[in-house]
Amino acid sequence: MSRNWVIRLFIVVLAVASGCSTTTTSKLTTNSSSPQNGNPIWVRSDIEPVSQPIEAGGQFVAYIVANGNLELVGLNPETGVTDWRIDASASNITPGVTPVLVSIAGLIPILYPTYGSASGGRVQSAAINPANGSIVWKGESGIYSDWPSPCPGSLTNVCDEGELSVSNASYSTIFDYDGKSGKLVSSTPSIIPGHPNTQTTYARQLALGLYDPGARNPEYIMSVTGDAITWASPLSSLFPPGFTSDTGWAFDRVDADHLYVGSIEGPATKTQTTMTENLADQMTLGFSIDNGTIAWSDAGVAYACGNLFYCPGSNSANATAPTIGVRTRETGTATANLKTYKFTVSSDASVVIEGFDLATGKTLWSFDAGHDV
Repeated sequence: MSRNWVIRLFIVVLAVASGCSTTTTSKLTTNSSSPQNGNPIWVRSDIEPVSQPIEAGGQFVAYIVANGNLELVGLNPETGVTDWRIDASASNITPGVTPVLVSIAGLIPILYPTYGSASGGRVQSAAINPANGSIVWKGESGIYSDWPSPCPGSLTNVCDEGELSVSNASYSTIFDYDGKSGKLVSSTPSIIPGHPNTQTTYARQLALGLYDPGARNPEYIMSVTGDAITWASPLSSLFPPGFTSDTGWAFDRVDADHLYVGSIEGPATKTQTTMTENLADQMTLGFSIDNGTIAWSDAGVAYACGNLFYCPGSNSANATAPTIGVRTRETGTATANLKTYKFTVSSDASVVIEGFDLATGKTLWSFDAGHDV
């Protein structure tokens, strides 16, 4: 599962191969003939997607931004027409973090803005029937810090992290719901024993079972199995000083190799609306799921599976890990607009794409892609 502060990616066109003649409106372009030569039979120019689409319930489902608010939409795959749409929310998720869109137990988990604005704040975990956009179940109300995703060890369950208020006290909790019924299976406070400031901060998931518990000074990283914390370590024991998930992250849980594999980005220069980083100031490494021990590391590269690329063997809709890793070795700088999710790169930015072995970090192939865009 990969989440980064900017989508360095053109969202794929929702399209099906087609033939010749076309019909165009201000919102929808269609072609009349049957699929033949790879041209799209329809293109939607009026929607602004902020996630890759997935196919579920006979629909193309995607997060879009409409009038400044987040929505989940279902598009008819044959006609491109919007069959349904529903308000969604980013609640308290770090601005710029790519929305995670998955299918769990045949449903689409979202953060539903039952309370307040659709753009943030207090929400409920919920699950949507992708066939018609109806709400099947709702979970706990709170302020959530991550997108709902499958639970490690039980990919038919939905896990999410947020602040739950009980008896005038608030604490960060990892929620585990049955994906089909919405029944709360467990709730685990993301509190590191002996750390004074983790009880009142927000946890967020970095990969299946891997969390940033919200602790700072020092920043921590922890692994959770079921309703127990397996291990917790200062982030500086894995990454160089100044590296923080506040800048960005991308990880996968690779059970076949008993490793978490991924990257966290280096320090960034921030304003209220932008964040600028040195693209070479990154690191990718593999470390043990069981105890956090580093197996291998490579400085100057960013893990790209699920962020830039769908890597071999991976399936974002089912949260399965790739069999071969892909990373980027970049130069230059990039600046992200935290309100629009758009970014610009410097004129000297360049990128080399590398395939690598997930177990060892060994480079298998490389491709000089030229100027970074």
